[in-house]
Formats: sequence, C-alpha cells, structure tokens
Amino acid sequence: MRRADSNSGDVLAFWQPRSSRRLRDCDARQIAHNMTGFFRVLLDWEESERKEMTAGKIVDSDGNGEDE
Repeated sequence: MRRADSNSGDVLAFWQPRSSRRLRDCDARQIAHNMTGFFRVLLDWEESERKEMTAGKIVDSDGNGEDE
C-alpha cells in the first residue's frame, strides 16, 4: 500500500462518520488538500504576526497598524 493510500484511509476513517454521503478516495484527497491549505494559511498568519511584533508594530483587530 502506498503512503497516499494509507493517508486516504485515515482521512476516510475520520470524515466518513461525519458525512451524509459515501466518501470516495478522491474525496479523501480533496479533504486532505483543503485541510493542508487551511493550516498553511494559519501558519502564514502566525508568522506574519510574529514578524510584525518583533518589528515593534502593533496590529489591531481591524488590521490597522501603529508603531509602539
């Protein structure tokens, strides 16, 4: 069994009980791709915030920045 097949099985095992329709391997690959992208965005945001904090810039919830 290839690694991708194993990962698809894990994804299906987790998500199938939460779905109203039967999920297929192609669904598992799409779910894994979307989840990976989602967490990549979160990591990018965190890295961006860290850089802004180390540069002494404060960013409010509206995205407006001001120097300390």
